[in-house]
Amino acid sequence: MRNREIIMIILLVFSVLTIIQSNQSSSEVVIIDIDRTIDHGLVHLVRKATESIDRNNTVLLRINSYGGYLDSADKIIDTLRERANYCIAWIDTGSKAVSAAAYIALSCRRIYMAPGSVLGGIKPYPFEEKIVNYIESRIRSFLAEKTNISVEIEIFIKQLVREGKSYTVDELSELGIVSKASSIDEVFMKENIVKVKSIHKAGLIESILSTLTNPLVSSLLVLIGGLLIIIEILTTGFQGYAIPGIVMLVTGLYGLYLVPADVVLLLILLIGVSLIAFEILTPGFGLIGLSGVILLIIGIFIGLYNTPPEARTTSLYIALSSIIMIASFMLFIMYKAIMIVKMKKPSISDKIINQIGYAKTDIFETQPGVVYVMNEDWTAYSLKGLIKAGSKVKVVKIEGLKIYVEPVD
Repeated sequence: MRNREIIMIILLVFSVLTIIQSNQSSSEVVIIDIDRTIDHGLVHLVRKATESIDRNNTVLLRINSYGGYLDSADKIIDTLRERANYCIAWIDTGSKAVSAAAYIALSCRRIYMAPGSVLGGIKPYPFEEKIVNYIESRIRSFLAEKTNISVEIEIFIKQLVREGKSYTVDELSELGIVSKASSIDEVFMKENIVKVKSIHKAGLIESILSTLTNPLVSSLLVLIGGLLIIIEILTTGFQGYAIPGIVMLVTGLYGLYLVPADVVLLLILLIGVSLIAFEILTPGFGLIGLSGVILLIIGIFIGLYNTPPEARTTSLYIALSSIIMIASFMLFIMYKAIMIVKMKKPSISDKIINQIGYAKTDIFETQPGVVYVMNEDWTAYSLKGLIKAGSKVKVVKIEGLKIYVEPVD
């Protein structure tokens, strides 16, 4: 009897600890706003938001999007499932989860919708049977984690994907797919969330990535970059067209997912260093070197941005020190170049006026002769009267390549 009581106490303590652990695993939440087109920019946001989180943290997606690209949605789903044990989708009043956004929402462990919100419209474009079958199968596996796959659920999947039908919160809650909540605070209460660890919204980097990975923009970058390289090849001498051409070409290929991000970063850094070296070896006005510094700063910034937070401090100081030294050096070179340009260079007229030479031939006022001045022969006219050959003369005026002289006693 006593042994049975001990076993019961142990089981009770174990149950309590399990409940506590369960509550602790969902007590903190990382919020990610899915409020734009589902593309590579949003993939980057989700990866950055989840790269250093504890797997026990809950991830809550605040969704309000018309959808986007299937491959980007798959990458977001795979990232969330790899890095977070528990994901919640929240669709607020007046918000929508359509197409790829609905696909992401259905992948979450729990879905909460407020009155007036909508989910659905997962009809792929182009409408190909193999893609349709893939989406249906994956949604079926998502829903199997939440409810039994009944006949009604199968009909729901078909209508969702093949017809692009959208559903209200009441329709989906009757199917057991979503739960109702009037506010995000109610979601926190139902999920035992007591603390928001961090909130992540799309910013400038995500906007740039979204633009670069747009198929039209990427194609134009490849086209223009290729044309600039061709122009550089066909033009005599180095004109600099190849530099932006290569950058645009590789950036466009990256946008088309044909070149990895590390290659783009390496190319930017190499071009930056090459331009700086070119400026040092062939001093000019500093514009090429300044372009190199700018590319170097962009490359280091991208590298720092992709560096994990725990390793960012040391590399940040090193990078900033490098940038300051290189930028200071290039600014010094530019300053010296500008000062040289501003210095007034003496003209031929300034150099030859008042110089003393001698007449190699007779020189008349109307008939030119030859004088030797500053180690050169010059066509000269007499300013007044005849000047005999061998006489010392002084230059008093210059017009083009003709000089006017007078005798010197």
